Amino acid sequence: MGFAIVAAVGYFGWTYGAGAYILSQHFGALEPRQFCLVGLKTGHGFTIQVSNRVAHLVESKDVDFQNSGNDKEEETESEGASKKKLPIKEMMDSLRGDEAALSKFVGAVGDLNPKEEWPPRAPVWSAEDIKKVLAGDPELTKKLVPELNVDLDGKPLSELHISALENGIIVETPVPVHVQVGAQQRLLQARVKRWYQPDVMVATNARFSQRFDVTNKEKAAYYKEAVDDQQAKGKLENVRQKLERLVDPSGLMDAAAKAELILSSAFVVVTDEQIDHASFRPSEVGTQGLGKDTAASMWDLDLHVTNEGRLRLWQYSKLHPHDQLLLVSNGVAIAAPRIRHELVDSNLTIVQMPDKGLLVEAVDSLQKNK
Repeated sequence: MGFAIVAAVGYFGWTYGAGAYILSQHFGALEPRQFCLVGLKTGHGFTIQVSNRVAHLVESKDVDFQNSGNDKEEETESEGASKKKLPIKEMMDSLRGDEAALSKFVGAVGDLNPKEEWPPRAPVWSAEDIKKVLAGDPELTKKLVPELNVDLDGKPLSELHISALENGIIVETPVPVHVQVGAQQRLLQARVKRWYQPDVMVATNARFSQRFDVTNKEKAAYYKEAVDDQQAKGKLENVRQKLERLVDPSGLMDAAAKAELILSSAFVVVTDEQIDHASFRPSEVGTQGLGKDTAASMWDLDLHVTNEGRLRLWQYSKLHPHDQLLLVSNGVAIAAPRIRHELVDSNLTIVQMPDKGLLVEAVDSLQKNK
């Protein structure tokens, strides 16, 4: 009976005393570094999956993923979903306040990034300059109209500018995105690019899309056919209206809001500043009899964290049991370990990592930053 009472006092003392202590600690938000462990509150249509030896952030329009704590259950839920990989490097750089990376991340989330079929020599027009054209700037209008090969009212020009037929234009529009950068909440500008070509030019291209070695003279003839066809229908394209929509950031707000949601779900638990040293070794689980350095070899990564790192990991693991973490090195998520219990020790082991090359690079990078 005496032992039982002592054991009970010890259990409740640890559970409530130590638990209350760690939850009372306040840690400032960390900005991502080259090597870090990132907690990600999944759900709302995105999750973490591992394939080709690295972890990926995956969006799905069909499934609302949640951290159930059951790997097999989540894998079953995700089967057959329409998925899209989101760029982790750009996500991490966005959390550092990099607006160029944020632009790519918002574009990826909204499926708005440049496509392979976009003409490589298409001139880029900023939304600011397009707005000047719409306001009547004569010099910019004189430059833009030949690149579209139509007036703003949709009226075709008397002659064909071959570059307009081949390129169209790319419009770069800024959209505001709220991002937590370390301890600061910042309003950043993502600049999203979208390709545009007037309808009559698209119709001209369609007339010879299956032909090769079309001469400029033939292209001009096809352009006249497309113009005649448009005029016969009696309805010109409202080019001004199309441009107004392209430069209006409200058309990008859904992508920006989704990017904000994902970025706000990411929490940097520890970085290389909270890690004393790291090493790796052949895994003790699942590699017996495989020999050394075979294609099927698995590796365990051992991390020793500082006292601050230990407390950060302990608090996060207590607040987020069963969640997955992303282990990110140089913009690549090399592992996605799941929290199985409270992480109270200074020594942390991430088991069964398949890519030795990524581990070597990660450990070397971490040691160089010391």
